[in-house]
Amino acid sequence: MGEGISQQSRGKTRELVDREVKNKKNKMKGKPGTRANIPPGSRAHIEARAVEHPYIQRKELAKKLQNELEEMGYDIPELEVLERMISKHRNDPIDPKDKPFCLGALVKYPIHPEALPMVLRVWAKRLEEEKPDKDGFSFKMTFTIRDALWVARLSGLYSLFDDPEAIWGYAFWYSVRERAYEAIGEAIDTTDLDAELLKNFKPTPTENKRKRKGGKSK
Repeated sequence: MGEGISQQSRGKTRELVDREVKNKKNKMKGKPGTRANIPPGSRAHIEARAVEHPYIQRKELAKKLQNELEEMGYDIPELEVLERMISKHRNDPIDPKDKPFCLGALVKYPIHPEALPMVLRVWAKRLEEEKPDKDGFSFKMTFTIRDALWVARLSGLYSLFDDPEAIWGYAFWYSVRERAYEAIGEAIDTTDLDAELLKNFKPTPTENKRKRKGGKSK
């Protein structure tokens, strides 16, 4: 499940390649690959990947980003530009919501009591996991306040998935998306993530059959 959302995140369409592309002629001229020529959608993807994989070396992550941006149809920034962006993101002051979660955080970031058990279950599972492998490609990372808030928001879906890991998989990607868009100063867009989530709400064959017969589905 998490793998599918990851592909959706990497395949984010260029809905935000708007003002910067339309106003390109009015922008400061510079060599290809400068930050000024990187549209919002591309910047959000770069920020998201830096959040997802904090243990990967800058150059290695920059190379992977070049390939991904090319596949998505974006212009390819120079390696040095990507490395600077990754460094800037990693050196920026930490948003309070991106600090490790603890119960004391509930004073400032309250979570509904009904959602708290699910948050604790997911948190306990994260604490059991080891750090990422040397290649950095793993979801084993700090469980943040932002993560906890998204787990809480989606906790009501447990009856649908019957699996805390499924709740965590979706919560993680929503958390990553929120942080990435906050970093570039744009309103969060989760259209693609929502589409993935809504696939779980498609009518079952039994419900479709009842509908055709004019019956009511439970």
